Amino acid sequence: MSGVGIPGLKEETPSNRRLLITEDDAALRQMLRWEFEELGYHVIETGSCREAEHAAKTERPQIALLDFHLPDGDGALLLQRLQLLLPGLPVVLYSGRVPAAAVQACGAARFLCKPVSAKRLHGIFSELLSGAPSRPPANLN
Repeated sequence: MSGVGIPGLKEETPSNRRLLITEDDAALRQMLRWEFEELGYHVIETGSCREAEHAAKTERPQIALLDFHLPDGDGALLLQRLQLLLPGLPVVLYSGRVPAAAVQACGAARFLCKPVSAKRLHGIFSELLSGAPSRPPANLN
């Protein structure tokens, strides 16, 4: 399958890869959904911690992308709750404002600064889903 939304990216992502995207900006969430559906992911969209927890229970995602700042909590606490529900779930946290303490303590597979391209996220997701050795959890570039 070729990524129409991501120029020059070809990927064989199986459609059974369930990706939870928790982002309170509806326009950004929709854009990410389009990009990742084009790459073959089954995307589960949520805009809050409460919605994400419900989706984790019912949809059982295989990987998650969480905004750090959400209307009903923060992504680090959500990450902890998701990992209790789905032990071993790889979680990527991202934010436009990165609190240094959160980077050290969050336990995310990756922590990225916005803006981040869908192409870069896809590369990270592919690595995490393949079980490849992880890089250090904090990645501020």
